[in-house]
Amino acid sequence: MAAEQDTDIAGWTLNSLPAEIIFKILDLLPVGDILTLANLGPHCRLGRIAADPSVFRTLTLSKCYHLTRDTLKLLLSRRRDDIRYLDISNCYWLSSKDFGSLDFRLPKLRHLDVRHTDLPFKTLHKILSHTTSLRSLSCDLSSGVKLCDISRPAVRNLRRLRELNVVCVPGKCVGKNGERSLLEYGSHYRKLEAFSVDSRDTENVDMECSCSVRLDDVLPFDNLKHVMIGQRARDSHRRSLDFDSLKLTANQCSVLFADGRFSQVNSHEDNKLDTTATASSPKMFSLQMVRVPDLKLPLYHSLRYLNIAGNVHFTGLRAVAANCPFLESLNISFCRDALKRVYKREEWTDLSAFRIFAEAKTPLKHLNISGLHLHLPDNELCEVLAKFPGLVSISLPVCGLPERRGSVPVDGLTFSQIRSRSRSCGSVDIKCDHCLKNEWRSPGTSITKDLAKQEGCAYCTSDLSELVRGCLKMQSFELIKTGFVSFLSPRSASKDEDVIRCGDIMDPESTLLCISRWRHLTSLVLAGLPSVFHGRSLVAVTQGCPELRRLSLAHLGPHPYDQCLFMEGLCQALKYAKRMQDFRLEQPKLTGMASLLQSLQSCKRLSRLCVITQCGGLKSLHVKDLDDVMDKCQDLMVLQVICNSYFETCAKWQQTLLDKYKPGRPALHVIIASYKKCQATRWRDICDKVPFVHLEELTLFQSNVAAKAPSWRDIQEIRRRELMGD
Repeated sequence: MAAEQDTDIAGWTLNSLPAEIIFKILDLLPVGDILTLANLGPHCRLGRIAADPSVFRTLTLSKCYHLTRDTLKLLLSRRRDDIRYLDISNCYWLSSKDFGSLDFRLPKLRHLDVRHTDLPFKTLHKILSHTTSLRSLSCDLSSGVKLCDISRPAVRNLRRLRELNVVCVPGKCVGKNGERSLLEYGSHYRKLEAFSVDSRDTENVDMECSCSVRLDDVLPFDNLKHVMIGQRARDSHRRSLDFDSLKLTANQCSVLFADGRFSQVNSHEDNKLDTTATASSPKMFSLQMVRVPDLKLPLYHSLRYLNIAGNVHFTGLRAVAANCPFLESLNISFCRDALKRVYKREEWTDLSAFRIFAEAKTPLKHLNISGLHLHLPDNELCEVLAKFPGLVSISLPVCGLPERRGSVPVDGLTFSQIRSRSRSCGSVDIKCDHCLKNEWRSPGTSITKDLAKQEGCAYCTSDLSELVRGCLKMQSFELIKTGFVSFLSPRSASKDEDVIRCGDIMDPESTLLCISRWRHLTSLVLAGLPSVFHGRSLVAVTQGCPELRRLSLAHLGPHPYDQCLFMEGLCQALKYAKRMQDFRLEQPKLTGMASLLQSLQSCKRLSRLCVITQCGGLKSLHVKDLDDVMDKCQDLMVLQVICNSYFETCAKWQQTLLDKYKPGRPALHVIIASYKKCQATRWRDICDKVPFVHLEELTLFQSNVAAKAPSWRDIQEIRRRELMGD
């Protein structure tokens, strides 16, 4: 009787839910489960809702790690007439044979994204030949094609394209025997509004591709509204991507060019651009360049995204603050002179631009100033940034925090001194919970004593406390030492001669404690912090930030990294990271690997793990330690361990784990590699074997704040909202 009553209550609850809420729930379910629910039939309300065509109209399957060939086949066969938007990018585990066996005839398809997959051109050609409404195409150029091999329906679809995003594979995008790159058939793309090109393989950027036709000769750049040229594509296609004479036209509202070689970008007289802003004037929404134009012009009044990272001589930040009231994302990392002013032959840091931003109430959400060399005497930077309550992500240099008088350089400390300082750091009275309410409100306590007790609170007196209190919406926080270089530094990193390296300054680890007050924090990156001794701050962060999804730690603790003094605290912290999905640890000399792996078993939702160490080996470990992590963390799809072990042992353990878990986890990627061997080959073994999405997001250490520009779809949505507002 009780069971029947529970069933009735459950059914009544489901039937009482509005359809909009059920649609939201279906968005969280795997595609296979939605197809199963759709099979319940029209007599079941849940089945009717799951079978609604709108459920399958937009399918984003990118990084859907449990997607199999059979599930995709079932989806395409049953819902081919409903699919309008299909994104299967980064599905690296599906082979070209898998794609070739599927029926991709989607007559109403409007948007297709198959980048970073093994989709063969034959299958892509089939898609182009059987749809009449395709307007957006994103794909890889991994082979050359002949014009005679492209059918007339496919040519017609290419001519109708409004957006084209391609990823070139250097040395492969042009074939042999008369085969040419698909981009060279530029007469097919006369209606393009958005175009982007990048290179797929990071390790091949030194390879010069044989593409000879200049893209600005075959593509309608004058009509393009959105242009993106990636740095890797520029390096590998120097003959076909030579834009030294390209002009900025009135049509373009988004220009993203990492190398910034628009030599006549300032020639607005030639383009006949108005000097006064009107409703019909062109509007630039996103801009990424190294050679910065005159940002005081009305053209840039509507900027939402500005990335000038690497321009070491940029000094026009005040002009940006005065002319860009809608700016949401700003990246001035490694712009050495952006915050400098010279007065009476003396250089000093000038934060007046941020004050102008604050006074204008600029809706700044993402800010990247990592790589700058600030060294302020007080906490001026955090006090200014605290005036931006809308900030959700920020990347700061360590030297942006004030220099303490009691700070001690780390390089000269002996191991015994390090141990002594670690004990002293651990004995500090941490306090808070409102500075320990019992002490604060105890009777008979004078105001002087109360203030003294508050000053002893590591949370309230932290250098970051002002920033934490002012920016309560923070979701992503990065604190990186200026000049920090990872073992796996990406090719896009600044050159050594452009980087000013800061010395190691000892600052209390308790400075990091107040990070735990960001309740919405999802990503934390700490790199090059020598004062992390006991790891108490890491415990506080994982306890106080329940939404933490990503944790990246690199080169923590004092030189010479002989002992990981914070390892015990880190292991304790991991036990509270219940929702963590990505964990990356890079330490020159790593100890306590067994304890680390055991603690990671508490992270049930862990999906990607990367551990890199130069001298830490697996001598005290067994393959069972890694096996236990794989067994306990059933969502773990990426396991990368680079250590100082024998090549044969690494290969054996890697194959053992793949043989056991690959059948149940189709997207499983495991690499256990020898550090010395990887270093000898300049890490090409790693770059060759790691899927692009994991290489960019996990393996390589790089800042992600304000690094991704709005897509063409995002810009269109912004423009649509503005038109509706008018």
